[in-house]
Amino acid sequence: MRTKSPRTIAGIMLTSLALLLSIPVVDYAVSPQGDWLHPLGFRAWASVPRAGWALAVTVGVVFAAFTIRGIHAVRSTWREFSSLKLVSLWAAAGAAVVEEALFRRLIMDGVADAGGNLLLQVLASALGFGAAHAIWGLIKLDLRVAVSSVAATTVMGVGLALVYLAADRNLAPCIVAHFIITGAIEPGLMIAAVTGQWDRVRPLKTRAVRDGAAFYVDGCVKRPSF
Repeated sequence: MRTKSPRTIAGIMLTSLALLLSIPVVDYAVSPQGDWLHPLGFRAWASVPRAGWALAVTVGVVFAAFTIRGIHAVRSTWREFSSLKLVSLWAAAGAAVVEEALFRRLIMDGVADAGGNLLLQVLASALGFGAAHAIWGLIKLDLRVAVSSVAATTVMGVGLALVYLAADRNLAPCIVAHFIITGAIEPGLMIAAVTGQWDRVRPLKTRAVRDGAAFYVDGCVKRPSF
């Protein structure tokens, strides 16, 4: 049996994720509750303070750039135009809507309703968001990657929680920021998870190795499988 390439596996996983995340969005869209854009904040986008939108764009660009710079698979795919990238954008849209509705609106508003102050709201949102993203390390059962993923996405969760507060609890800027990040870093992030190659790498420039087929990683030469 022919082994599937990392891109094929990543495509299958991203398609499955996109389909899964589309279920609650479509279910709500066709429900009798009416205009589904209203609770997401897009009907009231013009009333969002400028600081909220400015922070959303800043958080989105900063975290996307950090990931692009740090992971070779992301850096080599973030600007590509392909069917895999289109699937990634679909998954990014679903993740932005569902995760922001859960980790920002549901958790932060829930903590606020229970009497929690702003700091507690931000911490609850960020820690829950970070813990959920341990899955990136669990795909290859890599504890180091899991811990790093939790740490990075917890910081990202803090940024998105601050966007929610700066936007007067309008979810739209959070969704936009989240989409900027995920849309930019996929499918590279999924490819890294599938291959287990998370290291920051640079091409090995020698005549013996053509087309950047090998890379320095922590002083050693590694040949990626994707």
